[in-house]
Amino acid sequence: MKNIFSALKLAMDYDQQGEWDRAHEVVQNIEHELACRIHAYLHRKEGDMDNALYWYRRIGLEPFQGSLSSEQKDILQRLAENKSSMSN
Repeated sequence: MKNIFSALKLAMDYDQQGEWDRAHEVVQNIEHELACRIHAYLHRKEGDMDNALYWYRRIGLEPFQGSLSSEQKDILQRLAENKSSMSN
């Protein structure tokens, strides 16, 4: 499980560096709720709302209503929370 969160953090690092394709490549084959959330965020950022909606629906979430920056911060917070809960 730790490797999944390392990969998801890597995807978000790529996103923050403007490497959308690399971020997408990392998350597209990970079967985890947070990977689907990142996948949705990336497609939302790309402007492909149909694809983003698919990924939100896949994990039973309503589409994020805030800014892309707010969603990015929310995802990074969730990654940090998951990482700290694994070390306990």
